[in-house]
Amino acid sequence: MSDLEIVKARTGLWAVVASDLAIIIAIVVAITLGPTGGELTPLLTSAFTAITAITTAYFGIKAVTNTAATALKGKDPNAKKRPASSVDPPEPGDSEDR
Repeated sequence: MSDLEIVKARTGLWAVVASDLAIIIAIVVAITLGPTGGELTPLLTSAFTAITAITTAYFGIKAVTNTAATALKGKDPNAKKRPASSVDPPEPGDSEDR
């Protein structure tokens, strides 16, 4: 990884962590200031949905970006080296019709 890629990855991760923390702080303040019972459930549901969406989007985009970069470089460490055709050609005179 180049230095630029490392900086981009760290910056993106910090942005996700900061936004998740901001949502958590907003929820704690909102709970402290007053909603009770039925008002609290939609508030918590929305907060957890936002945190999940932000975090999942970051890691999803990061995974796709890494996969695309690896594919473009042609250096997939998980790819097995194999011949272009994994099926042996038939021998002359071999026939399954016999």
